[in-house]
This record gives sequence, structure tokens and C-alpha cells, in this order.
Amino acid sequence: MGLFNKLELEPEQPRDRLVLAFAASLARSIAGADGMYDAQELHSLNQWFPKSLLKQFGFLDGQGRLNDDFLSAKKEALLTLPASLNSNEKMHLLGVLYEMASADGEIHEKEFHLIQQAAARLDADTALLSKHLAGLMVGGSGTPPVRN
Repeated sequence: MGLFNKLELEPEQPRDRLVLAFAASLARSIAGADGMYDAQELHSLNQWFPKSLLKQFGFLDGQGRLNDDFLSAKKEALLTLPASLNSNEKMHLLGVLYEMASADGEIHEKEFHLIQQAAARLDADTALLSKHLAGLMVGGSGTPPVRN
């Protein structure tokens, strides 16, 4: 299931455009945070943020690259999402990003730090986030370890 389905985003909804821009930008940073692009992380990134989805939201130029609309939406997201997302929506969004980061079976310290930064930018409750992430199961074996 792609992120599109997990977050139930609709292109005609302005807030959904911001959520997608925020999440896609952060997911790209997470995928490369450990200095390596693991095949499973890249697969997850391409599965959850396919070009067809980004194109549907108007975020790609004619060559298939992220465009100025994407960059503008990402900037606007940082300003408006903290107040427009409720706590459950914030936890869900951060949980989806955590799932993507843990696609290789572990969370690199830098990946986890990016998720924490995203939580801070969204003004998410840190205690609630810790509880939410602790409850996520990866492959039925619990949360993956954070590695250096």
C-alpha cells in the first residue's frame, strides 16, 4: 500500500498537497540520511511516492523532476501544517515516515533524528510520538534498533 492510500490524500485538497510535499521531502532526506541508499529504502520511497502520484499533485516538471510548485508547497507546509493537522494526523504521518525509514530492518540514528526534527516542525507531542513509535511493529518483531 502506498503512502497515498495510507494518508488518503486528494489532489484537489490544498492541505493534502502540503502533506504530500512535506512527507515526500522528508522521506527523500530519510532515505539518504545514513549516507547510503539501501535498495529496500529506495523501493519504499518509489512505492510510497511514485512519480505518478507526484505528477497527479502537479509536483513534477516536463522532465519528471520536482518543480517549483513542490518547493512552494514544502515551504508552505512548514508554516501551516503544525496548526492544521490534529495530533492523530501528525502521529499517523510520522508513523508512515518511520515505516519508510525502517524498511531495511533498522533505523539509523540520523534517520531517527530527521523524524524527531519533523515532529518538532509539526509541533507534535514528543511523549505521544515516543509512545506511538514504540507501538509500531516491523515485521511482527518489534521496532527496529536505532544504529549509529
